[in-house]
Amino acid sequence: MKKNLITYFLISFFCPLFVSAQDLGQALIEAAKNGNAAHVQELLSQGANINAVNKDKRTALIRAAFRGHIEVIQTLIAAQADLDVRDIQGHTALSWAAHQGRTEVAQALLEAGANPNTYDEDRYTPLIWAAFKGHLTIVNSALKAGADPKAKNTSGFTALIRSAQQGHTNIVKRLIAANSNVNAKNKHGYTALMRAAEQGHGSVVDLLIKAGANIDIQNNYGYTALMRAADKGHTQLVKQLLSAGANPTIADKRGRTALKKAQTRKHTDIVKLLKSAQAH
Repeated sequence: MKKNLITYFLISFFCPLFVSAQDLGQALIEAAKNGNAAHVQELLSQGANINAVNKDKRTALIRAAFRGHIEVIQTLIAAQADLDVRDIQGHTALSWAAHQGRTEVAQALLEAGANPNTYDEDRYTPLIWAAFKGHLTIVNSALKAGADPKAKNTSGFTALIRSAQQGHTNIVKRLIAANSNVNAKNKHGYTALMRAAEQGHGSVVDLLIKAGANIDIQNNYGYTALMRAADKGHTQLVKQLLSAGANPTIADKRGRTALKKAQTRKHTDIVKLLKSAQAH
């Protein structure tokens, strides 16, 4: 960091003939990080390597994308920066823009041809990041650019599962419209419906059920959405699932039903609901 700042000031105040090509590249990255579009343009005109990387393998484009400096991004795109370079964590400029919610930057990168299906070291795509973080506009832009809504990260999460877990109703709706698999499971067998149910996101649960989510599907441990809602004490959601036809008699791999889980947690209102449902 200290060396980069020294290099930046050297180039700003002294003749570039005395500065190495490597220092020019590092100064470019520093200028991009700081959002100084004019200096970025000056450094490029002096021959700075537009795709130079720092110790974290981050280019000027990646640093500008992370900070949301749209003028710098536009300058670098016009100068034909490599849009899909990955840093040490596997992130591209688009990935960081999606993660940070830099809407203008993401749009500019996609319009310039950035690959919407790259992934980082944990196989998060820009779409999964945007869906997880709640950035609807970026989700829309990524899907229009050809992002795969069925892609999974290393833990098996799709964009739909992540957005459902977070309760991002509008993003869930958009992903369903994009033909996301509503019954996709992560590596532990959790679906979007289960994740939404355990977090108490009733509007998301409603959307998923209407889209054809299997209400009684079980994960690797035998849990259903009803069990997760009962265990977490979401009374209204238990009512909602029962009204939608959830089976209260299903047991997990240890023989525990939703009723047993509610009893263990002392959720008395839910216990009454489930006993009534089983009686019918």
